[in-house]
Amino acid sequence: MLADTAYEYGAGYVDIIFNSNELTRSRVDHAKKAANINFMPNYPISRGFEQIANDWAFIRIDNLEEINVLKSLDANILSTITKNEQSALKAMSKAIASAKIAWCIVAAPGLNWAAKVFDSEPYSELENKLWESLTKILRLDKPNPVKEWKNLGKKLVKRGNLTGLKIDKLVFTGPDTDLEIGLTPNAVWRGGLVKAQNGREFIPNLPTEEVFTCPDFSRTNGKVKVTKPVKVLENLLTGIWFEFKDGKVVDFGTDDNREILEKYFEIDDGASYLGEVALVDINSKSTNPV
Repeated sequence: MLADTAYEYGAGYVDIIFNSNELTRSRVDHAKKAANINFMPNYPISRGFEQIANDWAFIRIDNLEEINVLKSLDANILSTITKNEQSALKAMSKAIASAKIAWCIVAAPGLNWAAKVFDSEPYSELENKLWESLTKILRLDKPNPVKEWKNLGKKLVKRGNLTGLKIDKLVFTGPDTDLEIGLTPNAVWRGGLVKAQNGREFIPNLPTEEVFTCPDFSRTNGKVKVTKPVKVLENLLTGIWFEFKDGKVVDFGTDDNREILEKYFEIDDGASYLGEVALVDINSKSTNPV
């Protein structure tokens, strides 16, 4: 369906890149037999450079049906594989982060995801229940969803006027949370519509309700408790909490699989610091039950 739509709108070529946690699990399970667990072929790197040079658009469909496939694996090996992949694909990651190319990430609803959200519903009705919720959240129940997305994108761009306030710091308080995040004097707030370097406008995330900025990496202090499950190294973790001092995570924990979070922080030197802070309109709580 995605390929059909892309070609209908004039795409010259649609390239499907298939990734699976099942394949990653197979590699981790057989790591002791592998000749070199650090091996990474060159063709994904070359493909990324070609796609960037030729101004491709990038769409990722996140498969949440495999969300627990990597649970209980050797965290050291999983971290090594992830680190090598991220290093090899650094050029594409940078192109996406800097909006050099247009990109979007979506998630395909399925039974496993639905079961995480509606655990009290009859199993046979779970997937339809999730589709119904997402239809409203994504504004697909409106006569012209594309127009709705564009209007939302423009509204979030206007909220970027926070830049003019020259906010020095943000303070977050709540259950098990007392966190202060300092901003830089030249912090710029963004959200909604983004303009790629070729001039095309796009919305990188749907749904989206946030405006965000990059904080001063050395001015985060205090504790914060994460209120929702978070996917870390393809493992769903709950009960995550962090303690920051002078910008860096100095202590942390989860309900289980703490080792996964520990290995995440070892991926690179910046993993223990905040790279982004976002604000969301309080009214979004009533339209986002998931």
